[in-house]
Amino acid sequence: MPGADYEGILAELAKYGANLILATQSLTRLDALDREQNRALRAMVFANLDGLFAFHTSAEDAEYLVRELGGEVDEQDLVALGEHQCYVKLSLGGERTPRFSVRLDPPPQSDPDLCTRLSAASAHRYGRDRAAVERDLKTALARLERQESVRDEKASDPGSGKIPGKDAGGNPTTGQAKGRSEHREKPPGTKAQQGQLELPDPPPSADDTLQVSEGGKSESWRDEELA
Repeated sequence: MPGADYEGILAELAKYGANLILATQSLTRLDALDREQNRALRAMVFANLDGLFAFHTSAEDAEYLVRELGGEVDEQDLVALGEHQCYVKLSLGGERTPRFSVRLDPPPQSDPDLCTRLSAASAHRYGRDRAAVERDLKTALARLERQESVRDEKASDPGSGKIPGKDAGGNPTTGQAKGRSEHREKPPGTKAQQGQLELPDPPPSADDTLQVSEGGKSESWRDEELA
């Protein structure tokens, strides 16, 4: 589970008298997680073991497990183990016992009648009509396809995520700049009469200059205030 602090949990197990069950396909998976996430999960797991039961395993995992078992056990011993057989390392009374092999009893024979009755009860309580399940699956797949299609459209259109009137950096676009320039050419209260010349904007007055210096705002702010 990504994000879980297994190392911290394992380090506190003895303090709280707790047990933890972890499952993985192979020890190489723990090695991969240690490299990818800069962790020490495998080392922490084996550092907090009171007992080790090593069944048939791959040669790669056996190479590591024989060092944990010690004694006379070698890699070939682990690779050649049959069903219901294992090598054991235990701690009893605060001391390590010699490594030994164990042959376990096979699981008991199942009761066919009991299996049939349990299957029928489970189907009655949790089962659903096959057509309804297939319909729900088709609906879910269609929804996922629509979502992927929308993501592909957004990815193919670089401008789709931009704010209207602004570029990717949040700066005003040409249309806004043009609007401000038009305000500069035609300040409030001044109308251009047809057939008359338009006079340029007067230079900023002392009050305007003082307002800019005190407020710390740029000329573009003054123009927007006038607009």
